[in-house]
Amino acid sequence: MCTAFAMASLGCSDAGLQPIQKKPAAYDDELRIRGEVCASPAEDTLFPVKILFVVDTSDSMSVTDRGAVRAQAVSEVLARFAGHPAVQFGVIAFDAKVEPLTKGFTNAPDIGAVGARLSMADRLTDYQGALGSAYTLLSQDMADSSAADRARTKYVVIFFSDGTPDPQC
Repeated sequence: MCTAFAMASLGCSDAGLQPIQKKPAAYDDELRIRGEVCASPAEDTLFPVKILFVVDTSDSMSVTDRGAVRAQAVSEVLARFAGHPAVQFGVIAFDAKVEPLTKGFTNAPDIGAVGARLSMADRLTDYQGALGSAYTLLSQDMADSSAADRARTKYVVIFFSDGTPDPQC
């Protein structure tokens, strides 16, 4: 009788049916890849710096810069970086005549010719002509460069002058 009572008390319950929880299966979450990558040899990519000197050689500079220090300074910079593959120069002299002294940008400018022309003096200070010539030189260089080179290139314009523009436009 005790056994029947124990069975009866164990057999009745208000509990709902619950599924048996199985242990989760182990998942393979790793990926293995085999293959070959063919790349071109490693090389240094140049980030060019192009420096444009626009130098006033008007008569007033012979008073302001009696020792032609500007010509000496430009020549020293050109000599220091001449032949460097990442540095190129453009030089424009201006007075009554605007004269590009380099054909575009170059890393091998004629330092003697540049120094000689920058030591000369004339009466007028043609800012407008000099800036127009600088704009043309920069625009042409950018148009001739590839998109990748243009994106990496840093342009530096150094404008040496004194006094007021003449003629005034």
